Amino acid sequence: MNIRWLVTVAFLVTSLGSLALGYELHFGGKTVVATERVGIFDSEYAAAYQYAINRVPVPPIASVESGEQVAVIWDTYGKDYWACYVRNSKGIRGWALCTSLNMGA
Repeated sequence: MNIRWLVTVAFLVTSLGSLALGYELHFGGKTVVATERVGIFDSEYAAAYQYAINRVPVPPIASVESGEQVAVIWDTYGKDYWACYVRNSKGIRGWALCTSLNMGA
């Protein structure tokens, strides 16, 4: 096969994957409901350690009230936490603890 053809196909596949990921990050996500007031943080670690007593508290960039809907774009597990990358109704994106969200909604 022609190497130019393979490079072109690889480039197109990568470009389409990037577009799909960009769409998912901007518009996608599963809508869930907050079960309590939740802070949205700029990093997953700030969200994970928001209640730690031995760390300097990091202020949230936004908050979600109990009963408010957010879109969960993706989630990740750490040693002692489960964090979700969310988008609230105002379009603010950040990290929140998934344990404060009703994932079954």
